[in-house]
Amino acid sequence: MKRIRNFAQLACAITTGVASVATAASIGANFLGRNATTSLLPTEKAGFVEQAFWNNIDDSATTPAESGTSFSLRDDSGNFTAATVTFKGNDSWESDGPSDTPNARLSLGIIKQAGVGTTGNYSINNLGAGPYDVILYTSMNGDGVKAEFTVGGVTKPVTEEHKFSGSYVEATAEIAGNYVKFAGVTPTAGTIGLGMKYISGADGAGLAGIQVVGTGFPSNTVAASITTQPVDSTVAIGSRGGFFVKANAANLNFQWFKNGAAIAGATSASLATAPTTAGDNGAKYKVTVANNINTVTSSEVVLHALAPVLAKGFLKAEFFTGIGTGTKYEDLLASDKFKAGVADQTKLLVGFDTPNPFGVNYG
Repeated sequence: MKRIRNFAQLACAITTGVASVATAASIGANFLGRNATTSLLPTEKAGFVEQAFWNNIDDSATTPAESGTSFSLRDDSGNFTAATVTFKGNDSWESDGPSDTPNARLSLGIIKQAGVGTTGNYSINNLGAGPYDVILYTSMNGDGVKAEFTVGGVTKPVTEEHKFSGSYVEATAEIAGNYVKFAGVTPTAGTIGLGMKYISGADGAGLAGIQVVGTGFPSNTVAASITTQPVDSTVAIGSRGGFFVKANAANLNFQWFKNGAAIAGATSASLATAPTTAGDNGAKYKVTVANNINTVTSSEVVLHALAPVLAKGFLKAEFFTGIGTGTKYEDLLASDKFKAGVADQTKLLVGFDTPNPFGVNYG
């Protein structure tokens, strides 16, 4: 009887041990690069270790470009963590590949290291004790690119894949692939450093994304705040109104309201209304911005929907700068500023001729 009781106690201990194993979480940083639509929606899953809530890092928009530290990152469950990514490349682009799936877009935008023999230094900051697995997503706009990636003192030579092939292949010195994995990396003072060294081929080495997988991450401690308030919008009846807000991080929770009621699906920094009617004139809009620390509410703004008046006059042309890398129509349509109808410059034209370019990078 005593032997049976001891066996039952052992079985209970084993069951309890299995139940207490921590579930791994992951954080993903997606470098947007330039010249293509490469962002991922929070609900879209991508990666060799598949996850949602990839954090889109607009590396080309920093000053100086391709150099800076990200906002606090969200994990695969949408939790706000204290982790950030510091990056320092010297170029960015896109890898010429497809953009029809989340995995393809993850591999498309790249931050680059140009200059044979030079190294771009990166780090993942504010981590826990670890250890963590670090997965680097490799891609480049050219064939046969050789590079070396170093994480936690371990260096791996790789051949980078040019265009996403549709499946994940681990890169080695001999095999062109789209990711390289470093297992069991322990942070030093909460930080994991990594380097990307350009060896040969095309015009640089490319890094599309960074993913960190482990048993958990410290929580975010930075409050949400609004840095640019929305403004009133005036449109002709039948046209769409637009509003835009800017916050201290791009991955916060946004919710727009019309006349005090939440608008279903309006959960990004910009809002394009439905085609307006006369009844929309005077409608009031606001947006809340939130994270795990707090929720802030924007100023209330007004939509003016006016009946159009046909008369001879001038053609109004709106210019949107800082969109993509040139005059690509898709980049303009996808931009928050265009969706919100917030132009950087407005011109009155006397005819329908194409206006002269106002510098580079305009829509």
